[in-house]
Amino acid sequence: MGNLEDRNIKNRIQRSVEPHFSDMDHVQQQWFLQQEDDSSVSRADPVRLVVEDIYSVPGIGTIASVEIHNGTVSVGDEVVFQPSDANGKIKSVNEHSDKIPENIPFDNTLVGIRGLRKEEFNCGDVGGPADSPPSVVKRFQAQIAVKQHPSVLTEGYTPDFQIHTSRTACAIESIDWKLDPSSGDIRDAGVDDPDYIQAGDSALVTVRPQRPISVETATTVPELGVFTVHDMNMTIAIGRINRTGGDSTRCSGCGANLSEYGRVDFCPECGAQTGASGDSETRVYDP
Repeated sequence: MGNLEDRNIKNRIQRSVEPHFSDMDHVQQQWFLQQEDDSSVSRADPVRLVVEDIYSVPGIGTIASVEIHNGTVSVGDEVVFQPSDANGKIKSVNEHSDKIPENIPFDNTLVGIRGLRKEEFNCGDVGGPADSPPSVVKRFQAQIAVKQHPSVLTEGYTPDFQIHTSRTACAIESIDWKLDPSSGDIRDAGVDDPDYIQAGDSALVTVRPQRPISVETATTVPELGVFTVHDMNMTIAIGRINRTGGDSTRCSGCGANLSEYGRVDFCPECGAQTGASGDSETRVYDP
């Protein structure tokens, strides 16, 4: 089953970026090929249910069409949907009109939910076990590749981000590092905090959604950590989420860029705690 699961993940990533793949330069193409290689993550993590649609069926109750990742969900499971913070219990699991005790991983599934009305949660929500709920973030760090844009992308630019089934306006809060087009690595300190990026550039950016959303890093749950960026009726960029929650690229104390230090618990510049350890990714983070 493991090989089937890994192949399924890669196919999903390929479908999401394939229409734009021929427009990327060589470095950008290699970056996403590497993303596919990195997508064979452990499936022992808590299950995640991405809500695609919600129905209220007379005599039956609330039915959600979900895409299930990281394992299975069974009748009787307690679940919570974020960022709506709505709780319910799974009362039925259906695939292809057949009731089953639990789902096959990565399939689209209809789940009946007891104790939850249609109005209490939304498409784009992510469900998970009540004892290990999905993360809710108000800021994340991402690596993006700009595919096309008539001008430049600067701090404050607010296009739409399509992340799993959620489409949300997100502001580029800061452009932290520009990436070397020849290698994809972070450039030297002279390109720290570039003023702008444009078509053909890749960069690490800090992103602030205009409303709370539930996402994961691309290395934790690949399907919830890759995205496309849209504006002016076109796809302008593609990307992956590197850090969420307390894993900010900026020190809240001195403002130092933490990307060059990797995953650190304390800022090397001023000693302030960065929040990179512990369970920061399962809490709302809004410094």
